Amino acid sequence: ATLFYAYLAALFLFLISHWLLFSNRTLGFRRLFVLIFLILGLNSYWILPNVYSVIKQGPTIENAQINRLFSPEAFLRNQSYGDWKNLLIQKNFLFDWRSFDFEKNSYSDFLEAWNSHLKSPYVLIIGYSLTCIAILGLILVLLKRNKIGLALIPVTLFSLFFLINSNPPTASIYDFLYKNMSIFREGFRMPFTKFSIIFIFCTSFYLGYFFNLLFKILKHVLRFGLEFVVVLG
Repeated sequence: ATLFYAYLAALFLFLISHWLLFSNRTLGFRRLFVLIFLILGLNSYWILPNVYSVIKQGPTIENAQINRLFSPEAFLRNQSYGDWKNLLIQKNFLFDWRSFDFEKNSYSDFLEAWNSHLKSPYVLIIGYSLTCIAILGLILVLLKRNKIGLALIPVTLFSLFFLINSNPPTASIYDFLYKNMSIFREGFRMPFTKFSIIFIFCTSFYLGYFFNLLFKILKHVLRFGLEFVVVLG
């Protein structure tokens, strides 16, 4: 359920941002309203029981022994990966997760193969380079004033807020919500599993936008080069 709520919040942010950039705001608002109404209506068969369960059974779930033992650990593991070094290559707490291997009769890293893979400096260079290209794509979106890209900026910041969680620069806000809202504390104890998909979607858009412009430039350069060769021939 929390995965859907994260998606719904991100979609709402995107639609509001796109509506503000829309030239015909009356038509844009109608489309926004219809789309949100349809999504909520189609999913109401499970959203309404879920909301009722949260209201009536929320304290019971939060005080369950398994949650009281697991939730603080899950939060701290997410917090340890909320720095920029890990965010830029989208590395998360699962890289530090361990599972029991019955063949070896011992615990081993859940993503052991990936941990070995990321030890290669070349892999890290590729990972950070792709993120830098995505940032360049974001800058180009601002310069070109691409509406879709601009509308995705609040969504990107929204996902980053949760992925950074209790780390600078937004730690004070996140900690306040975590300490004072039990629903927030329990529902987003592992924010990566909810907001990483949104963040990856946004970075993929900016990465694609950069290469789209690059290929257009290369196309014009090649066409000009071929025309120049034909003229000389």
